[in-house]
Amino acid sequence: MSNLEPAKVAFFSAAQCGFYGRGDKAPRFGGLDDTFRQLEAWGRGADLSVTKLIDPDPGADDLPIYLVGVVPIGKSWLLACWNEVPAKDGAVASISKNSIVGQASKVHANQISPNTIPGYATFFWVVPSRQAVACISFDGQASRRKAMASYVRRFLHLRSTYVIEEKDSTPTDRRVAGYTDKGDDVPQPVAPRFSLDPYQKDGRTAFLLANSDKVIRVIRRGHVSLSKTVDRKMYQTFVQFLGGDKTRTDDLTGLYTARVSLDYRPTRLELAAMIDAEVNSEDHLQWERLGFELKGEVDTIWVDRSLARGDIDLDVDRNAGVVTLESLARAVGSRGNAMLKFLDDA
Repeated sequence: MSNLEPAKVAFFSAAQCGFYGRGDKAPRFGGLDDTFRQLEAWGRGADLSVTKLIDPDPGADDLPIYLVGVVPIGKSWLLACWNEVPAKDGAVASISKNSIVGQASKVHANQISPNTIPGYATFFWVVPSRQAVACISFDGQASRRKAMASYVRRFLHLRSTYVIEEKDSTPTDRRVAGYTDKGDDVPQPVAPRFSLDPYQKDGRTAFLLANSDKVIRVIRRGHVSLSKTVDRKMYQTFVQFLGGDKTRTDDLTGLYTARVSLDYRPTRLELAAMIDAEVNSEDHLQWERLGFELKGEVDTIWVDRSLARGDIDLDVDRNAGVVTLESLARAVGSRGNAMLKFLDDA
């Protein structure tokens, strides 16, 4: 029985992955395929609870991340992470601490069950041949790709096979003396790096920046959520501008479509900041769009048209409301070529 579900896919370029010397543009050893091959081997058969590589500082924005599994799909990899959230009353998914990495996880719904971790899953398709990583999101869930990148960097720092541990290092207090690919205890002058940058397909943003003096209008098209204070104030400002009663509260709920067109000539620095904020946003829930009209150009230039992202239906199963890694691996295996088309120029 088919369980087709809509998913949003956003590709990012694995700009750096491996171990680099000072000033190096290419890794001296390691790489995208090597990193995820090692991550799969390290996590295989381990309890989920031991895959937390760091406890964020109190008050930090980051929350603990665990490794649900890494599955090979041909010459690519599918990564699933579990993102812990604070325990609270109400319906929430949680995963058993004793789940085994790479195997079907024990997921619970509704009230927090004992010995479980409340949170949600995020999924990433790693394609070494394209030096790209795709965030695959369901139900409008944030991708948390920055948190994933931080987790992978931490793995390279602490758990890769290139780590040279200090003599007084212990399993609970791992101390790293350096890194080498020579199989000895002589550190090389390198450090681990892993970063994901927006995958830009063509020269639209470069064209915009080169013609910043020709921009005459800025357009924002998307949705306003009246559950957010900032969006609500903006909506009320629009209503007031139209002559309506901005104090009305009876029907100010849900999502509203919005299109704002402003005659505005940004400086080159402003334009660069607008584009940077748009391409680095992790909130792909509504595929909001930022566009610019240029003097002498007929068509609006939309920033998102230069990004490698899109929508696709995937045949997946769920366990307690959470998409299973096994079914997503099958779906990516069958729809991978269609997803890779998002990397092609429009």
